[in-house]
Amino acid sequence: MLCTTVFGKKLCSRRFFLSLLFFVFLSFGALAQEASIVFWNVENLYDTVPSPFYDDREFTSTERYNTKITNLARVLDELAADVVGLAEVENEEVVRGLVEKLGTDYNYIHRTSNDSRGIDQVLLYKGDKFFPEHIQLIQSGTRREFLHVEGELMEERVHFIVCHLSSNLNSPKYRENNLRALRKTLEGLLSEDPAARIVVMGDMNATPNDKLVRKTLGSVESPYDFVHTPHWADYDAGRGSYNFRGRWYLYDWMLVSPAIARTGQLRAGVYAKEYLTEPAPQGGRRPIRNFSDHFPVYIVISK
Repeated sequence: MLCTTVFGKKLCSRRFFLSLLFFVFLSFGALAQEASIVFWNVENLYDTVPSPFYDDREFTSTERYNTKITNLARVLDELAADVVGLAEVENEEVVRGLVEKLGTDYNYIHRTSNDSRGIDQVLLYKGDKFFPEHIQLIQSGTRREFLHVEGELMEERVHFIVCHLSSNLNSPKYRENNLRALRKTLEGLLSEDPAARIVVMGDMNATPNDKLVRKTLGSVESPYDFVHTPHWADYDAGRGSYNFRGRWYLYDWMLVSPAIARTGQLRAGVYAKEYLTEPAPQGGRRPIRNFSDHFPVYIVISK
C-alpha cells in the first residue's frame, strides 16, 4: 500500500491521493487569485433631457443615448473587470441605464460633482469581489472632484481614486492644480499607512512622461518611485488611448502605490480592439465616437 506522511499524519493510497489534490488545489487558488481593474472615459454620457444648468443639447437625442449605452455595455461585458472606473457620466440615471444594459452583474457608486459640464466619475464593482466601506469626493484643485472609494479587495484594504484632470484646452495651471491635489491626497494616505494599497485611475489629459506629471508626481516609470504607472510599457511602445489629429496619446492610465508596484504582480494594457476604431482623415485609425473617443485601459493585480 502506498503511504506517506503529510503534516505529521500517515496517509495511505486513496486518502493520500485525495489529500495531495486538496493541498495542490489550495496552493493553486492562492497563486491564481487576481483582480482586474478598468478605467474608461466614456465621453459625454448624457441623458435625453436637456439640462437648465449647462448646454448638453448636442448629446441628448434618444437615438444617440440608446446606441451609446448598447455600445458601452458590449465593451464592458467583454472586459468583465472586477472594478471599473468611468469618467464623463452625467448623473445616476445614466449609470442605472448602463448597469441595467450590462450582462455583467455590477453594483455602482456615483457622486455628483461640481463640474461645470455636469460630468462625474463613477465606480462599478462586482459585489462578490470588492466590498466598499468608505466613499468621499476629494477636492481636486478645480470644480471636478476626485472620487475616492476605500474597501476590501482580495482580502486587502485598497483605495481607489477615480479622476479626470483638466483638459488641454484650458490653461496648464488647472491641470497642475489637479496634480498637486492628487499628490497631497496620496501623501496623506501614505503618511497614515506607508503600506497602503492605492490605485489611481483616470483621464490624465497628459502622458506619463508629461513635464507637469514629472514636476508634481516625479518620475512614475520605476516601481520604486513615489507612485508608479504599470502603463509605462504602453507609453514606451507608442500605444495610445486617445487620438488627436492623427496622433496617438496615452492620456488614460493608472497609478499604483509602492505596496502594489513592488510586488511585480502586475499586468497592464490598452483595450484597442479593431471594432472600436474607424479610418481617420489623416490616415490610420481612430476611436469611433458612438463608443467613445477614448479606449479603455486596464491592469490586473495578482495576490
